[in-house]
Amino acid sequence: MTESESLSRKSLARCRRPVIKIGSAVLQGMTDAGSLVVGPSAGGAAVSAAAPATSRTLDRRRFSALCDDVAAVALAGGVALVVRDRPRLLALGAVAALPFRFSVLAGGTGGVLLPLYVVIAAGGLALVVWDRGRADEAPIGLLERALAGFVVLYGIQALYTPTASLGKAVEEVGFFLVPFALLFVLLRRLEWDRALVVRCAAVVVALAVAFVGVGAVEYASRHVLFNTALNNNERFFRVNSLFYDPNVFGRFLALTAVLVAAATVWESDRRRLLAAAGLLAVLWLGLAASVSQSSMVALLAGLVVVGAARFSVRSSVAAAAVLVAAGVVIAIAASGRLHLN
Repeated sequence: MTESESLSRKSLARCRRPVIKIGSAVLQGMTDAGSLVVGPSAGGAAVSAAAPATSRTLDRRRFSALCDDVAAVALAGGVALVVRDRPRLLALGAVAALPFRFSVLAGGTGGVLLPLYVVIAAGGLALVVWDRGRADEAPIGLLERALAGFVVLYGIQALYTPTASLGKAVEEVGFFLVPFALLFVLLRRLEWDRALVVRCAAVVVALAVAFVGVGAVEYASRHVLFNTALNNNERFFRVNSLFYDPNVFGRFLALTAVLVAAATVWESDRRRLLAAAGLLAVLWLGLAASVSQSSMVALLAGLVVVGAARFSVRSSVAAAAVLVAAGVVIAIAASGRLHLN
């Protein structure tokens, strides 16, 4: 066994104790929503601190990552001051930050949701420092307890995970389960009304249009900004905008298109209908440029659900069948040009 492999296994083994801390902290949150924020945050920090570097020297890359962490903490503190007085900005910030991923260390494939983590940390800090134990807070329900129990159960399972797979388990807890559980608790405390929902939807639509604009530039220049090896072995050119994976880009556009469709099928104003039709056309062009066939299927399924809610299940399924039949005919007639098989 080489020295680096031995150090790596020791690093993973030392993560077992923080995993236990995460589980106990989240379990405490089952009786106190504030603890669900404080506990896992401390546990997540313990996971980060307990994973020692496999190298004995602090190279330039790790020093840069440390500076990024310090900057992120400072930024989270500043955002917390803003969120303290205007808590609804937390929802808008979370929606705006959700699509963006950044690689903390060089060589990463997809990066982490660093902007979203900053928003979550800011919300948690504002809750702990200024808003903990609010009198009008809604009582903890079955969903909150089930969520906390799931995180605890996952942490307990990590206790008997083989050392070779422990790093993946810690990654799932630290980068996904705990942050999104915290985000749920923070958003749950907000007063959701039509105005806030409309603003969040407007942020999603604005981001989608901006992403399509970036994708148009990529398509025109035949050069993608991220994942430059994407089109090396493809028979056709795919755009991914600011996403690493073009399929994720396509799914974001598909979800946005379903959102726009759901907001306009009950609309009677002609101008708004025309604006929505133009917006859907723009989103479709971006989706087509991503050549994400799974996203196109997801879009069709979403439109069927929206149509069934607005009209009837029978008419929506019939319309979807006509579209599928037309798509099959087009795919067979021009499969080479459309890059379908």
